[in-house]
Amino acid sequence: MSCDVTDDPAGRPGAVSVVSGAAVRVPAISILVPLHNEEPNVEKVFSGIEDAFRGSPHDFEVIFVNDGSTDGSEVILRRLQRDHDTIVVVNLFRRRGKAAAVELGISVAAGRSIVLMDCDLQYDPRDVIAMLRKLEEGYDLVSGCRIPRRDGWSTVTTSRMFNLLIRCMTGLRFKDYFSGLKCFKREVVEYLSLYGDLYRFVAVYAYKQGFRVVEVPVQHFERAYGRSKYNGLTRAGMAFVDLLTILMTVVLNRDRVYYLNILGLLSLGAGTTLLGWSVVRSVGYGAPRSTSLVLIGVTLAYAGVQTLILRWISREFFERHQNEIFRRRRNVRSVVGHARGRAAIEAPDERVGASVGARLQA
Repeated sequence: MSCDVTDDPAGRPGAVSVVSGAAVRVPAISILVPLHNEEPNVEKVFSGIEDAFRGSPHDFEVIFVNDGSTDGSEVILRRLQRDHDTIVVVNLFRRRGKAAAVELGISVAAGRSIVLMDCDLQYDPRDVIAMLRKLEEGYDLVSGCRIPRRDGWSTVTTSRMFNLLIRCMTGLRFKDYFSGLKCFKREVVEYLSLYGDLYRFVAVYAYKQGFRVVEVPVQHFERAYGRSKYNGLTRAGMAFVDLLTILMTVVLNRDRVYYLNILGLLSLGAGTTLLGWSVVRSVGYGAPRSTSLVLIGVTLAYAGVQTLILRWISREFFERHQNEIFRRRRNVRSVVGHARGRAAIEAPDERVGASVGARLQA
């Protein structure tokens, strides 16, 4: 008999849901591991998670999102999934990036608490247990701070610089916004309605919406196998996009973009009026040309045009992010694991168009 898996309404650890006459155990913790060409690391990551949760009272599932790997990662994942019913595998047709993989993985997750972890063996799964205890203390989101940071000096230096900029832009006093180890309650992402690249800053958006967030130190190791997916140029490009994302969604959210449009029109109107009056004053009345009046008019008109351009860019940014969620859903090639994962991907979500980014407007 086939059945769909649904969340337990009360969110009880290890609860049993009954759907279509079949009893299915719902995990309390969903550990989401996005990966691309991590063949040497997959088994070690899962073994580390199993060891960390051995003796834990919580049921857990591990969701591996295979982001279009071209090595043997998929073969290993399928074998692991056959041997372990705690594993769910989501295979994508083509590589779409970590942020899109995280988004699709969260749509599959069944747990009331969700953990994000990289597949590069640079994090210790035992730190997840300590982070989950922080959730039990009443925090809504826990982010890991890599101490000490085991990356190259150029990566660490640029990361610290961008961390400082984001700290100034958002007011959230974290030291490591880009940590690959995070843990949060399901209701946080359900409330925020995040998508795509916005998941990289889930801590910022949760903080802005009044959730309790905290940063805790976690261990960080040098990459033992495989290669980093980002070089210096790629990191710089991503950092620029990240700053633009923060600017558009935190500093300039949709409500403020509306006022930005009004400000641009007023500035452009005032500048045009001053320039027109300067021409009429000189030609019609023979008055000497006022350089200061012309400069003020040009400055106001220029500022108005630039403000309207920024408003147009902001609108395009919101629309592009909102529309891309549908394209990313179509990128899923297969879901190997519980039936809830397949239903979450295959069934159209009617709420997406209305809810995407809605909580970022305030």
